[in-house]
Amino acid sequence: MIVRSLITLALLLPTTAFASAGNHQSWAWRAARADSPLNEDLLFLERQEAEVAAPGTGGPERTRDFLMEINFRGRYLTLPDGLLDIWYYDKGDDGVTMDRPKVRAWGVGLEWWARWETGACFTVFFDYLGHMIDEGYWDDVEEPANHHDGEYLVPSRLGIIDFGFGPGYEAKITPWMGFMFWGGLGPLFLTGEFDHWVHGSNAENDPYCEQGDGTLSDPVNSPAYERYAAGCGSDGAKRIPSVLGVVDLVVALHFDFNQRANLRIEGGIHDLPFVGMATGVTF
Repeated sequence: MIVRSLITLALLLPTTAFASAGNHQSWAWRAARADSPLNEDLLFLERQEAEVAAPGTGGPERTRDFLMEINFRGRYLTLPDGLLDIWYYDKGDDGVTMDRPKVRAWGVGLEWWARWETGACFTVFFDYLGHMIDEGYWDDVEEPANHHDGEYLVPSRLGIIDFGFGPGYEAKITPWMGFMFWGGLGPLFLTGEFDHWVHGSNAENDPYCEQGDGTLSDPVNSPAYERYAAGCGSDGAKRIPSVLGVVDLVVALHFDFNQRANLRIEGGIHDLPFVGMATGVTF
């Protein structure tokens, strides 16, 4: 038994020594190859790959200290009936038989944003607003009430163009979602007009309804809505300032998609109360 063990040990020793020498030679070969130009190129590529953020785990690298956005936005604007009730009668009020038109509009716009890691942000915007106001009778509130001295208004190519700028702030809720609020100011330009009809006693154009269909027995004492229905000539365009100002006060929930795209759900005041959405690219 002792002799057999000695023979086995004698056979294993050369094999172990050869393996150790081969392993030493392999490490020596690798060390020699480490200084080769090819190996340097491979190490450079490995470092470059390590510096690139994995998809979905971080945004692209940028040299500037802020992000920029270019967005398209859409809004729906309306003036609540409760506010209009302060100035104009509506159907259901004593003696009023006609519905008052709704003040509504749709808007589309473009905007540019700069956003810093501190939460500060700045925007420049441009909007076009198209009206959704039906023609109708506007009876102003007065004491004592007179429901026949109002005006009948018909919008004609009515629209609004505005632009402006302003600062804001974003409070991050998560790395990809934040609560934003901002304000902006700028000029507003009114396009189009309102054709209007008044009570016959106040009419400056066609007071006797000579252009009408002859259905009015007493056009001089007829209210504006009857004169309009009978085809009497209008009193021209209602005088409205063509240049005004726009005030933009907004709160929004802002979603950031890996610093490449964004989505915003918002509400506020753009001269009129509104709700809307915006989306675009981040770079």
